[in-house]
Amino acid sequence: MSRSRFWLIHGSNAAPNVALPDGVQMRAVDKGDLPPIAHGAFLYNGHEGSWERRGQVLQIDIDDLDEALDAINPLIELQGALQDATDGFLVLEWNGALQPPHRDDVADSAVSVWSALMKQAIAPTLKGAGFARSRSTFTRTVGTAEQRIGFRARGNRERRHVHLEVGWNLAEVACLDTDLALVVVGGETVQGDAPVVERQPREWTFTRETLLDDAAELVERELTRVVEALDRLDGPAAVLEHVDLSDGFRMLHRAQLKAVTGDHAGALADVQTLHDAFSRRHGMEVDAILARAGLAFVRNSGDVRGT
Repeated sequence: MSRSRFWLIHGSNAAPNVALPDGVQMRAVDKGDLPPIAHGAFLYNGHEGSWERRGQVLQIDIDDLDEALDAINPLIELQGALQDATDGFLVLEWNGALQPPHRDDVADSAVSVWSALMKQAIAPTLKGAGFARSRSTFTRTVGTAEQRIGFRARGNRERRHVHLEVGWNLAEVACLDTDLALVVVGGETVQGDAPVVERQPREWTFTRETLLDDAAELVERELTRVVEALDRLDGPAAVLEHVDLSDGFRMLHRAQLKAVTGDHAGALADVQTLHDAFSRRHGMEVDAILARAGLAFVRNSGDVRGT
């Protein structure tokens, strides 16, 4: 005899009035007690927003799976009745398969889901925060910071992965003789990709079965958090205060910020630390790093090693 289990994740406060066959038990469980395979099924299949919006879980245990499979129609009918009663998602324990609730308005592709999210959720949220749109990139100016939020989408008609990039270009740093003025976090740049804010969304996945309302609520909430963090970054001093720039090549941007705020010795110390950590790998001397970052003018602020 083989036992089996599946879960119904839903948002209804009332228990479904569904008759259970012999050998099947149903009970409410805490969502936090579900194994990782349940949450992973939502993420992989483009339903992260639906996972966030549905807090109720029913656990259905089947005493004898072999017998249940012999009576497959009643099992399917049970699953369908539970979903119809709760508008919930089914996750099968034995393989992590996810079955979303039935919809008559399933999108024709993941691309159309992404286009609808851009039009209905992303653009209104960011335009309301003062950003102007150019295709998939939104920009605004706060203080001396030109801020950017961009989206890179990849995938196919069935599955779309959207990567979020957040960056800024400070007027004070742009005045330096450098091509490293624009800082992008969450993207693939020399400055690194540590998040601006805790749990900054790096990538979303959408499929043609993604529920648009659920996904829109998730995207709006997470973008609002990013915008609120960017509200504080109105110049070099604010970026130094609120953003961790101590990791790898992001320290080079910290050196630029220190330099333009008058801390030449601190800027030189950061470049020296960067040289000591990476000179063997990249072969750049301190003076070369200073020149690349537009910081040659801090050369006389102290002793320089590695020249």
